[in-house]
Amino acid sequence: MFDTLGAGLDEAEWNDASRVLEFEQKINAHPESKKKSEKGRLNARQDALILEVAINNGLKLVTGDKALFDVATAEGVISIHIPNQSNDLPKKFIAATLLAE
Repeated sequence: MFDTLGAGLDEAEWNDASRVLEFEQKINAHPESKKKSEKGRLNARQDALILEVAINNGLKLVTGDKALFDVATAEGVISIHIPNQSNDLPKKFIAATLLAE
């Protein structure tokens, strides 16, 4: 466990989560957002956390979620949107994937 970057003693960083809340609000406000239900709002929180991780670690984002893609792109994250329009793919083909260099 401690050979993972960030998992060792004194390696964790805390923040006030204000940026995550801001991202969550932007995702919920997106015209294509389906975050109206309780489950959808939880999903928006998870998307905001994914975006925060991408920004903090300089990662690229691959997602099937248009709202997350647009907010991430506006925040300067290199992002790829892959809409799930194929019947060959599971319903949750790509929630979000983070790619390093």
